[in-house]
Amino acid sequence: MRLPRIESQKLLLPSHNCVRKMPVNYQESDRFRFENDFERPTYDVYSYQLEPLLVTAEGVLMDKRGIVQPLTILQYLSPYSWKYWLKKYWVLPRQSIQETAVFCFDEWSKGLFHWFCDVLPKLMCLREHAPSSILLLPTAPQAFHLESIKPFGFKQTLSVDRKKSVWADKGLITVSEIAITGNYHYQLMRDMRQLFNQYFPLNPALNLGDKIYASRARARRKLANEHELEPVLAKHGFRKVFLEDYSFVEQLSIVRHAKYFAAVHGASLAYMSFMPAETRILEIRNETDTHNLCYFALATDMAQAYYYALAKPTTPSEGNHSDLVLEASYLDHVLNDFTKP
Repeated sequence: MRLPRIESQKLLLPSHNCVRKMPVNYQESDRFRFENDFERPTYDVYSYQLEPLLVTAEGVLMDKRGIVQPLTILQYLSPYSWKYWLKKYWVLPRQSIQETAVFCFDEWSKGLFHWFCDVLPKLMCLREHAPSSILLLPTAPQAFHLESIKPFGFKQTLSVDRKKSVWADKGLITVSEIAITGNYHYQLMRDMRQLFNQYFPLNPALNLGDKIYASRARARRKLANEHELEPVLAKHGFRKVFLEDYSFVEQLSIVRHAKYFAAVHGASLAYMSFMPAETRILEIRNETDTHNLCYFALATDMAQAYYYALAKPTTPSEGNHSDLVLEASYLDHVLNDFTKP
């Protein structure tokens, strides 16, 4: 397997070592829960002008001989069998585009967190190409995909359909991985926050208060006893909000008005990417999870104050997908610390 032919490349950002700021309410007894991400490097970030390539809906690249290219999807190759290759390269019809295309997505990019924190920072690196390029999007993009690309000003967008591959006849412009997913380049993230805050004005009508609890009651990995915790949240002045009831632009205003933002580990916390520095963040975490530390890391890069609360899984065998239970007295103690002046 060879790398695709690189027509040109440019170093955009040198690697750097990110040392995390400890949670405000950190206890040394919890060291094992966080030490995997006390310190992480980013990569040297390059932009690439690539040869003409085939792009599939899952973000797999193939050259004109049908050879799968590992530049952006090497870590995801295992699920793709010869049947997948046969279907995508030989069976499906192709849509050919005659303009330069920008490509930054992979099989995870349909999810909100990976879109906000993996793809959008890459688009920050490629903004200079936006006015003259087509941006390739995952299959059936959701509203948050479409709204969040507006600040970049791409000439055109094209969603790669599962029933049709795209042939980029003029080649692809892409960017190398910035860091292992769940890690970030702080300058890109802060520049992105500034861009979005300038493009999407704050709506005073969507000030739901400075203390927001984003509920996951309609989703998996929710707080199973949330109804028992509502009096505690109300005591400390928190308003329970279902962010999914609002548009992406409305969500931005809601979270940007907040000075205190609490949520169970999940996509709602990705909105930290747009909240001001010094915002206080409370992540309710599965006490058995020592791996998913993306929001602990993000808080450092966004210059926000990170707090955590540890909840027990209702079904430990489900790992981080389990619903959670949080003791009301413990939450009260955490919120006392979280909201004190």
